Amino acid sequence: MLHCDTLNQHILCFYFDDNTAEPILQFDLQKPICTVANAKIARAKMTMGSFDLKFKSSNSKPYFLKKIIPARNIDKNRDANDFIIIARTATDTTLLSIDLYRHSNSRRAIYLLPQLNENYKNLMLTWHLYRPDDEHYFGGGEQFSHVKLDGYRLSFLVEEQGIGRGDVGITQLANLRNAAGNRFTTFAPAARFVTTHKRLIVNTATWSAIDLRRRTVADFVCFSSTKINPFSLIIHQNKAAKLPKLTDALRGVPTPNNGVNDWFFGTILGVQGGTDTVLQKLKTLQRNGCKPSAVWIQDWCGRRVTPFGKQLNWNWQLDTVRYHHFSAFKAHLDSNNIRLLGYVNPFLADGLPLAREAVAKKYVVANADGQPHKIRATGFDVYLIDLQNAPAATWLRDSVIQKNLVDNGFSGWMADFGEWYPIDKNDAKTLAAHQLYPELWQKMNAEIKARQPEKQLNYFTRSAFNCGTLVQWAGDQNTTWGKNDGLPSLVPALLSSGWSGTMVNHGDIGGFTSFKKGFLRMTRNRELLCRWIELAAFTPVFRTHEGLAPDYNLQVYSDTAAARFFAKFSKIHDDLLPYLHKTYQEALQNGVPMIRHTWFCYPDDPNTIDLQAQFFLGSELLVLPVLRKGATTVRGYFPKGEWTHYFTKEKISSNGEWRTVNAPLGTPAVFLANTN
Repeated sequence: MLHCDTLNQHILCFYFDDNTAEPILQFDLQKPICTVANAKIARAKMTMGSFDLKFKSSNSKPYFLKKIIPARNIDKNRDANDFIIIARTATDTTLLSIDLYRHSNSRRAIYLLPQLNENYKNLMLTWHLYRPDDEHYFGGGEQFSHVKLDGYRLSFLVEEQGIGRGDVGITQLANLRNAAGNRFTTFAPAARFVTTHKRLIVNTATWSAIDLRRRTVADFVCFSSTKINPFSLIIHQNKAAKLPKLTDALRGVPTPNNGVNDWFFGTILGVQGGTDTVLQKLKTLQRNGCKPSAVWIQDWCGRRVTPFGKQLNWNWQLDTVRYHHFSAFKAHLDSNNIRLLGYVNPFLADGLPLAREAVAKKYVVANADGQPHKIRATGFDVYLIDLQNAPAATWLRDSVIQKNLVDNGFSGWMADFGEWYPIDKNDAKTLAAHQLYPELWQKMNAEIKARQPEKQLNYFTRSAFNCGTLVQWAGDQNTTWGKNDGLPSLVPALLSSGWSGTMVNHGDIGGFTSFKKGFLRMTRNRELLCRWIELAAFTPVFRTHEGLAPDYNLQVYSDTAAARFFAKFSKIHDDLLPYLHKTYQEALQNGVPMIRHTWFCYPDDPNTIDLQAQFFLGSELLVLPVLRKGATTVRGYFPKGEWTHYFTKEKISSNGEWRTVNAPLGTPAVFLANTN
């Protein structure tokens, strides 16, 4: 049963009556419980998938506790765990009732739902929750700069990650096109948080933010139309000593039959250029000992050259000139037990056959005037398929992806984008549709996979909003050592997405964003590529990418040294396949991520809370990647226990200590926990 009490005379605490000292919900009675204001979208300008979103609020009212009533006093049929919290403003008699009731799917979870007695069209509601000094927050979706969120304010808007995101030089350059982003912009935000007090908080608003800049207050900000969203918080609690199953509450765990097929955990070689070129690159790597499980040809649909580089032809039909003798090409891969992957996104390029068909059938997103919304992408105009339109979604699913990818023998694809749904109408309904779009995009791809399990299809996505993914990849890192958008940013992305409910995540080996314009250049060199390969070998999915400017980047097939280095770590990754399969099954069963924060594995060690440059793969492998240019050692934290170097077999006994260990190129610092 849920009951309430006060702590230190002014902290209102709600507990489950089961001998636990951890409250599930707390309010500071000297401060407002929540604040309500009229609100509207004042500006929502999109540039290259990045949004300048501004709100205007008025008539803000803070509400303070007046009384707490057991819900059974009002309705005898209500559960004994239910309360009605009555709050009022300090200056007038306006009342606000908050329905606090147990989550129907969990014995240790509650909903917090406001019941408004005023007529609001749109509003901004801020929950003010008390948090103790020693409670720290993780999550927030896929975050690239910070894992622990204390001290920051994050806005949860689906948009492009940005280019640079604060890294000196590239940020200033990208801002010339309003494309730099900042330390919190992300493809996959999630208003979902795990705390060190083993609470899990889900904010259900279509747009929301969290403000953790005040020491003992967590402010959860929600904006929506009262007709669209209930502005509820869902708070879960796990009093167990360990954390497995805590992230179960973040999303439904997919069944094994619709989960990731085993072959996807092998080596996925990202190459392109047409039949002859792909086979030549494949031959080079095979000759040097690489045995890929799949080849990913993102240019199956053809190429176009723009000021941004060599880009894909966004018309999702096989380019039979570029990939001539496709049946023979596919048969060759089959004979080598190599799967074929492609690429697709929900855009269609203006002037090409599929776009003309979609526009004629009114399958594309309309603008404020009801006309097809033409969007300027990276160097050309596109239309976005309206996935809220059931016939449009069915057409994209069956007549485009199924027909042109699956029926042509592709075993999977990158399901790119999902962040660019325009908010040009500046209303809550359109904002909600923008946030919902990634979920609809993932749902459509999942339907294709689920209805033909015999084909063992897999896909991977980058966009998300408050929804779990089959396989995520961490978007478009720069080919740099930049903290916020280069190789180092991959580790926080893997960790934070795991805290937010993603079981399987990975990154493009070598990074993606690169360019060479006169004296300006950002390209991949050997050291960066090799360190990226080392890191990726100890993640669930080992997949290469040639990058935005393939001709200027060192590739895994560029020379013998690169090919042999890649083949070595491909073999290492293959050797881990039994462990990866075991870890994935554990993830399915327990609702835990495959890549785990150190505190997730050692929650009784407070020294692990701030760590964001190391991670665990499963529960047994501690990975300390080299994230600094020129470094041959790495400093990491070893929780109490015995540790064995994966390569050198050196043993370390730790009482919970920082150690500096050697990590020359080719011998990364990876340690096996002694679990005996």
